[in-house]
Amino acid sequence: MTWADLLKVLGALVVLLPAAYVTARLAGSRVGTRPGRAMRIVDALALGPGRSVYVVEVGTRLLVIGVSGQQMQTLACLDDPEEIAQVLRQARGSRAARTEAPGTRRERRAVHPHSHDDEPRVAS
Repeated sequence: MTWADLLKVLGALVVLLPAAYVTARLAGSRVGTRPGRAMRIVDALALGPGRSVYVVEVGTRLLVIGVSGQQMQTLACLDDPEEIAQVLRQARGSRAARTEAPGTRRERRAVHPHSHDDEPRVAS
């Protein structure tokens, strides 16, 4: 490989990597929102590099699926209508909180587990 070939490869990477990043971000923001599909991703939680948990709506059920490396495993199947409604409400609330404009978030309050007060304290 000559220096000219190496420069061509590096030039291509300079163009392709940002384009791939933007494409992945745009595609990722639309995952689980395709209308007319039998399934949709309700919520997702990254647990670390290559590990995450997904809540997937399939018909009238919610599946909790663990993903790690090359494996996927069903962790739970929710089919109780009340539990499903609660999970869907929480997922909608977490999406709304993530899309709020900076500086408009309401102060979050949490009770510290070792507190003996009845008054909640601001979590730090």
